[in-house]
Amino acid sequence: MRRLLYTALIAIIAFTACTPRHTESLDPAFAKYVSAYTGGAIQEATPIRIELATPVPMEKQAQGLFHFKPSLTGTERWLSPTLVEFVPDALKEGTVYEGSFQVGKVLDVKESQCQAFPFQIQAAPKTATLTLDGISIQDGASLQGSIKLSVPAAKEDIILTVRPETPVTITGEGTLFSFQTGNITRSNEDTPVSVSLEIDGFRDTKPIKTLIPAAGSFKVIDARIVRDGNPHADVRFSEPLAASAAREGLIELSGAIRQTIDIDGNCARIYFEAEPRKDLILTVHRGVKSENGLSLAGDFRTDFPPTDPFPAVQIPLDGTILPDDRTLILPFRGAGRLVYSRQIPLTKDPSLDLHTWNDFSVDLSGLFQKEPGAIYRILLSFRKEYSLYGGKPAPQMLPVDNGQPSEEEEATWDVQSTYWWDNPIDWNLYDWDDVNDPETPSYYMDSDRFKSVNLLSSNLGMLAQYSDGNTLWATVTNLGDGTPSSGVDLEV
Repeated sequence: MRRLLYTALIAIIAFTACTPRHTESLDPAFAKYVSAYTGGAIQEATPIRIELATPVPMEKQAQGLFHFKPSLTGTERWLSPTLVEFVPDALKEGTVYEGSFQVGKVLDVKESQCQAFPFQIQAAPKTATLTLDGISIQDGASLQGSIKLSVPAAKEDIILTVRPETPVTITGEGTLFSFQTGNITRSNEDTPVSVSLEIDGFRDTKPIKTLIPAAGSFKVIDARIVRDGNPHADVRFSEPLAASAAREGLIELSGAIRQTIDIDGNCARIYFEAEPRKDLILTVHRGVKSENGLSLAGDFRTDFPPTDPFPAVQIPLDGTILPDDRTLILPFRGAGRLVYSRQIPLTKDPSLDLHTWNDFSVDLSGLFQKEPGAIYRILLSFRKEYSLYGGKPAPQMLPVDNGQPSEEEEATWDVQSTYWWDNPIDWNLYDWDDVNDPETPSYYMDSDRFKSVNLLSSNLGMLAQYSDGNTLWATVTNLGDGTPSSGVDLEV
């Protein structure tokens, strides 16, 4: 079964970039003793765990098995006969720790080079992002914004300071928060306002600096577009708008197929439909009036050039069973140049715009057999060199291989577990500040971006339910046509 599982994984692994691991290759012999481990960038207080391939009797569950350089203090404990963890008291931000686990002290290790299992962790920094979402204007002005944290924090630990001094309300929990300032009095001149964020233990965050428009002036103060989800453009003015602005045709988004406008105070929101790669032009004509009759000094115009979606994959699949008799089709969505197994490029259809989301599928029938009881884990991901982000052209040709493992890889996968990775990570290139920038290697070191699904192939579906406490009712159905299946042997 392991050989079949490898075929399924390697067929898809060409998409994948691995979870953060030690950059040096591990001796495959370790797989007989260690099944899994914690490695790569971790946050403070994250347990460092070693999962052993063989249970350790209670009398052999020793302490002092973890060693680190630089040294770490913390709590070591056994969670089960195969799982032991070390919870560090503190990690120094940005520091790389070389760790080792004394496997030979708890298991009968034959190989001398496997007495101590080596691994590496890096203390990721705590970061926060402060964003201004908009300025609302009635009699005075109020700022709305959002706070995004790399790790959860208590709302009470978040300190926002507004200058000029103004009360601020914070809502949210975990890693996502919103804020809104109290009323800021407007003067006869544009007033500078700043919002700064402080959270104990987090890196310093760049403050927000903006201008509150002068009272009695009427102008566009902000225009931004959102293309994903429910596409819309927000246009904010220095005064509340007259309700008629939505129906007079004085605010338009050229390039959109259709559009509707909602007015809310000083914000005009334009909902639109448009081709993903279409250049959109916003025009606000001078005839637009404020609630108190003020007019713009002139037309306002700005362009919204098309933007690429960040490299990503999706598996729009519910459930775990593929019931087809002849083909085993896995649907997926992708943005960018995605490949599988033999590195076949998905560029055969020249009409596809590979800079937007597209629907593809992979026939897995040649990659794993419909073996009773076998479950296959399919992983979809991508490397930086696969990305077309930033307008990169799709290549005309990719190298093609037969998708078969080398002798060395075969030997690695013939053991119970392994540390083979298709896309090794060089942690010397990692920078936490770049994790959301697709132009940097750090973006592709986040395993949460990559999707996986567990699949098994079967034409039969079963429902089972207890009745009266000691009777089990079971029905078996052909998943292909929904008819009951006869002659089925059930084992309870």
